[in-house]
Amino acid sequence: VHDTQMRSDSVVADGPYRLVRNPLYLGTWANSLALALLMPVSGAIFTLVAVVLFQVRLILGEEAHLAAQLGQPYLDYCARVSRLLPALTPRVPASGNRPHWLHAALAEIFMWGVAISYAALGWRYNAQLLIQCVLVSLGVSLIVRALSQQKNSSQA
Repeated sequence: VHDTQMRSDSVVADGPYRLVRNPLYLGTWANSLALALLMPVSGAIFTLVAVVLFQVRLILGEEAHLAAQLGQPYLDYCARVSRLLPALTPRVPASGNRPHWLHAALAEIFMWGVAISYAALGWRYNAQLLIQCVLVSLGVSLIVRALSQQKNSSQA
């Protein structure tokens, strides 16, 4: 996160935000559940409960902020789009913004690495190997973020 201030100028619902209001938190929960499979039971339970409590707090805070800043358009969006359960079909029309697929894919490179690791090596049931893959994915994501920040600061 480059900016600690919450910003809210208008409701823009494109991509997964047409199906669910909090797709990133939903993805984080799915990732946490997958990582919990590598942990001892007590650590897995603690992690899952902590992630759920932390993110519910974040969601409620963000939604209160957006409702206060954007008013009725955001409340209408909330009435049509579920907070956490994705719809099978879009609930709001697309805003027409052009997606930035490369930026989006690079921003989620850690999650891509974890998903690919589980898909390719999960069948081996080797927690040590999967932990190494997760750590490599984390390292690659940190390098990509550092390089993209360096590129952005040199362009500014």
